[in-house]
Formats: sequence, structure tokens, C-alpha cells
Amino acid sequence: MSLHLLRRGRLLTPVASAAAIALGATWLALNMTLPATGQAPVFGWRAGDPDTVVVEVSDSTLRAVTVAAGRLLDDLNIRASRISSSRLIDNFRQKTVDTSIALDEDGKPVATITFDAITGELWSVVNHGHTAGELSGALDPEQLPAMAKSLLHEADISAPPSSPTVSWDQGMEAWQVFWPRTVAGCAVPADFTAVWIYPGGQVRAISHVETPLDPEPLTTVPSEQAQEAVRVFFSRSQVGAKAISLGAPILEWRQPNDFVDPSFPAAPAVHARLVWSVTYSIQLSWGERAQGVFWIDAATGSIVGGSDVS
Repeated sequence: MSLHLLRRGRLLTPVASAAAIALGATWLALNMTLPATGQAPVFGWRAGDPDTVVVEVSDSTLRAVTVAAGRLLDDLNIRASRISSSRLIDNFRQKTVDTSIALDEDGKPVATITFDAITGELWSVVNHGHTAGELSGALDPEQLPAMAKSLLHEADISAPPSSPTVSWDQGMEAWQVFWPRTVAGCAVPADFTAVWIYPGGQVRAISHVETPLDPEPLTTVPSEQAQEAVRVFFSRSQVGAKAISLGAPILEWRQPNDFVDPSFPAAPAVHARLVWSVTYSIQLSWGERAQGVFWIDAATGSIVGGSDVS
């Protein structure tokens, strides 16, 4: 096994993932001078490819996007003087998005809105502005789920039926109301619906992520077979391990990636599939410890991806 596997470090907790994706829309919009004009790579993003590509569309299409963004800002009580919109291909996530930057009188960004260009659904909205009052308010955490559901309704997003978790997000300086996604009784760790609310009651951000899923397999390989696939992989590697321990396999939906085979695209697959997630911990011969997870296709028993955490 090469150090490629040991250096990736892509796993994020649901809370960290939510914040990263919500703020990622801001990064996407504020770096619009970087993309080249063209088409997304056919076989997925690889290191060196542009992160985003500008798509040339008609003025009428961009006007419609701007109108939709303005309507959403009004519904969320976010004030802007003007809005600039563009259509981009996000090569890493392999999605086409409509991104609008809302600006104040001085030309400073006050909000970023990102829609799925194909479906028109909201991907995320991030409110960049705040006042001292918004940061110093004292909301009752028990009221936050109802407030979040109301904001989701304004954004035309259906709140999941389950109860959300509520926590303080120091990085966002706001309360986070978070719903993980579950399909067929199995978690989709990359997906969620989340709302961030400033202490003063104003929306900080909304993010809604739903990865397309492959059909649920009719049968799955035994969990023991998934563990054995990992053991075989390590037995054939050159990792120099003193000791390897494996966790109990868990069924979940994951997007295959290049964790094991670096010849694959660096971006995750567009669709998630049902996998057995098997965590590992390795005591290396040079004294360090490596930890991570393998994803084993629940239908075939083959390793299709994973991630390391140290």
C-alpha cells in the first residue's frame, strides 16, 4: 500500500461537512475570476483540472436566476443593492450551478446564493453580513427547530420529518440546526439539510445536499466478507504494519473514490452506492498510527473507496 492511502485525510464530521459546504458556496462565487471557459472533464475531476468552469448562457437565463435569487433574499430578509449571477460547472462535485452574488451599496458581498441549474433547487445561501445585535442576541435553543423549518419553507425546501440536532457553530458564529440524511435505514453521511441562525434571529446560512443514489442492491455480501476484503488488501500491501485492527462493518451510502486506486478520478463518483464501511487502525513499524475507513461495495464485496483520518 502506498502512502497515497495514508495522506488523504478527507473525512469530516457531519457538522464540519455542513459548515464547509455552506461556506464552499462563498468560495465558489468569490473566485469567479479563476475558472476557464469550457466543459467539465468527462471522467471526473483530477488534480490540475479547473475547479469550476464558466458556462455561457443567455442574458434572459441569467436574469431569471437573478430574479429568483432576489426573491429568496427578500423572503429571508437579506438586503442587497444589486445581484450578479453566473452559471458554473463545479467539476469536483460534477454539478452545474447557478450562483448569485448579492452586493451592498459599496460593492461588498452580502450574500451568496447557489441553485442547482438543472432542477432549480436551492443548494445553499450564505449571509455574509451581520450586526452587533445579531451576534449578541439570546435565542432559546428549543425554539430553533421551528425557526429553521420556517426558513426552509421560505427557501422552498422540505424539512426532514426527523428531529434535528441543535448545536453552536463557533466558526459560523451561529446556531446550527442539522438534519442528517438516511435512506433505506442507512446513513448518507455526505448529505444533510442544515440551517444556521444568528443569536439575534437572522439567518446565517442554509445548505441542502442530496447525492443521487444507485439502486439499493437486492442482496448484500455478509459483513464478515467486507472485513476480509480489507484484511486481504493489507496482507498484499507494503505498509509495514506492526498491528492492524478493524471496526465492525456498518452499512451506509458512499461515493466511490480513488482512495485505493490513484488512477481513478480525484473527485468522488456522482452517485453514492450502498457500502460496508470498515474502519481500520494501524500501528506502523516506524512508530506512527494511521486510522481511516474502507468502503466495500455491499453488492459485490469489492473495495470502492475510503478515507483516512490520520
